Amino acid sequence: MMISLQRLISRLSIALLFVFSVSVANAAEDKANGEKLFKANCTSCHELGKKKVGPDLTGVLSRWKDTKKLHAFIHDPTPFLKSDPYVKGLMEKMNGAVMS
Repeated sequence: MMISLQRLISRLSIALLFVFSVSVANAAEDKANGEKLFKANCTSCHELGKKKVGPDLTGVLSRWKDTKKLHAFIHDPTPFLKSDPYVKGLMEKMNGAVMS
């Protein structure tokens, strides 16, 4: 039994709409969770547009070209403290303050 082209397009459109709506919902949830994590763990030392205990986060992605490396640093800065020249310079600018 052949499905008409119109029926096939209709079914594909519905499936794509479902996938898109789930993706949008997940993105909104991820953003909300990220904001909650940032507020709970980062705002005491970091801010956009202002240096606090830690550096100003404005333009952080332009300073860290490798986002995987940035994520690894955020999760555990210890391995970067002695081996990474950028992190060493950053620690000097922050008077030796290390991100917890």
